[in-house]
Amino acid sequence: ATVVDSQSAISFVRVEVNNSINYSMTNVGGNTYQTPSVSTANLGRYNYKIIAQDIAGNNDNSTINTFNVTDTTPPVITNIQHSSITQTSGTITWATNEPATTEVLFSQNQGGPYNQVINSTLVISHSMTLNNLLSNTTYYYELASADASNNKRITNEFNFTTLSSPDLTPPDI
Repeated sequence: ATVVDSQSAISFVRVEVNNSINYSMTNVGGNTYQTPSVSTANLGRYNYKIIAQDIAGNNDNSTINTFNVTDTTPPVITNIQHSSITQTSGTITWATNEPATTEVLFSQNQGGPYNQVINSTLVISHSMTLNNLLSNTTYYYELASADASNNKRITNEFNFTTLSSPDLTPPDI
């Protein structure tokens, strides 16, 4: 917020957020006062008003205004692994830096089109087992996770190959 003192009579200016958190405003030259960046630990809606006091000790308050703090950052996806690969299944695991959904997009074709498996529960440790896969087949997959604010991150494509079926044919004698 910025306040301009047209009469050069302000002795101090502060911003009050949610009726309790106070930020002093700094004279940034001439008769102009500005707040520092207001940081909040929590997302949500905040009310604020500006309070100015002149050199005689008289206060004046602005009307109450609002600002919203929103989450616009998608989760960070790390520690991507595929394991427990069999002839017909494989498990993919990863982690996110905040609670997020678990989604695997997979295909036998590089670049898709993809089948989708999703779990909408918000977690930080993710695991998804793909079942009913074909043996000795390469599967391509991307991972996606969305946080509570629906900020979604999608990874690059990875792949794994299912195991071959065992040879059950008896030898010819």
